[in-house]
Amino acid sequence: MLNQLFRVFSLGASLGDKLKITCFYAILFIKRRIGFGSTFAHPWRVHIRFEGKVYEFYLAALLDIHILREMFVDEHYRMPSDESVQRVIDLGSNIGGSLVYFAHKFPHARIIAVEPHPFCLHLLRLNAKQFGDRVEVVAAAVCAEAGEVTLYPNGEHWSASVIHRRGDSSGFAVTCMTLRDILGRFEGDQVDLMKCDIEGAEFDVFTPQETSRIRRFIGEVHPTVAKRSVAEFVALFPQHHLIREDAVGEHVHVELVIE
Repeated sequence: MLNQLFRVFSLGASLGDKLKITCFYAILFIKRRIGFGSTFAHPWRVHIRFEGKVYEFYLAALLDIHILREMFVDEHYRMPSDESVQRVIDLGSNIGGSLVYFAHKFPHARIIAVEPHPFCLHLLRLNAKQFGDRVEVVAAAVCAEAGEVTLYPNGEHWSASVIHRRGDSSGFAVTCMTLRDILGRFEGDQVDLMKCDIEGAEFDVFTPQETSRIRRFIGEVHPTVAKRSVAEFVALFPQHHLIREDAVGEHVHVELVIE
């Protein structure tokens, strides 16, 4: 654990950034221990260095340190850099850790980042700004039908689901789009990569008609939340081959490629 934290602090692009990440973590850790929560009202900006390049990164919650670790230390969505990748969709982009990772790995890609949670959206837009018009942020949940849906936050962090779970806070209404609506922003072309972490809604969002347009899928499946099996989800991708399936707590990390 300490070694992982050290590696997160080491992401700082300069000594000042390393100290800033360390202070951010230490202050919020103490705040949480004495019962004052684990978030800041205003985001902190740091600069991180990843594979020789420097990026701005805004964070506001203790668990945002976990996002830095997951994306840039553990490389949860590990894949080689590929200049041929042109179209990426990031469903459930949260504060933008995966967005920054994909923008780095695929320097010529246009990325659509989809996120419904208002506070996440604020940080996501800040983290996306450095990439200019390469990135489009969509303020919406992804659902089977377009319109409006209730979003239920989970705990202190900005995780949320359209499925109500025990321990969730009371919900609030957000705009909802279908996957077809989002795919339509790429004007009928195939999507090179679809990343998805939408807290159980994935079972209702994907259909074989839409998945036929996705060359590669990577993301989290939530069988416990959705009360359905991983096999049921994979069956929604009849043209794809399963290349990775790893259980991580209550979710399963799945990676699929088109045959």
